[in-house]
Amino acid sequence: VDNSERLADDEFSNVELLAQKDKEIEKLNQKIQEQEKLVADISNKIKNDSKSPTLPKNYQKICFKVAGNPTLLKGKVINKHKPNSTYKDIVVVRMEDGTQKEFDFVKEVTEWFYDQDPSEEVPINETFATTLTKAQVAGRPDVLDAIQQEIKKFEDFSAFKVVKDSGQYAIKTRWVFTDHEDESKGYRLKARLCIRGDTEENIEHIRADSPTAHKDSLKLALAIAANEDFKII
Repeated sequence: VDNSERLADDEFSNVELLAQKDKEIEKLNQKIQEQEKLVADISNKIKNDSKSPTLPKNYQKICFKVAGNPTLLKGKVINKHKPNSTYKDIVVVRMEDGTQKEFDFVKEVTEWFYDQDPSEEVPINETFATTLTKAQVAGRPDVLDAIQQEIKKFEDFSAFKVVKDSGQYAIKTRWVFTDHEDESKGYRLKARLCIRGDTEENIEHIRADSPTAHKDSLKLALAIAANEDFKII
């Protein structure tokens, strides 16, 4: 009888322990669900906060209205900040009178639209500049100033050496003119004196590519060199 009672007590104790464990597991599951819900809420908040309004493209003509002013304004977008910048919603617009103004397209601008189809304009490359042809440069009053500025830089940095013409072979040069929309650098037209490598003597094949290592590849190579004690020259 004593053994039977002892066994019954042990079984009852085991049942109590299992029930207690089940409650603890249930509490843990509830905490996990609460944590998952909290993480999901935070993630959704971050996504909603990071959403930016659709901004006009660079160098496009737009019409827009600002809060408190019913007048339809017109201008050309000349600069935007990076998407991860604190000022990502700020757009710099050149107005019709030539002045440049900044507008917050979240807080200030109530509506906007393109003054023309964006596909009609020739896209400008990532440097916000376009190379001009001889016909486009001809007659511009700032061409001579741009050339003189380039020559002055050569002189300031001692980039060339004057030699006597003894009939030696000379490689041809050409001027390349670039029109910059952004005048913040202090100039609009940039002139560059370029050497024509295709006119060099005794060249059978001219490479048209310009191999450049990606920054990630460079970092990886340097990390391997440091780990293996390679000498970098």
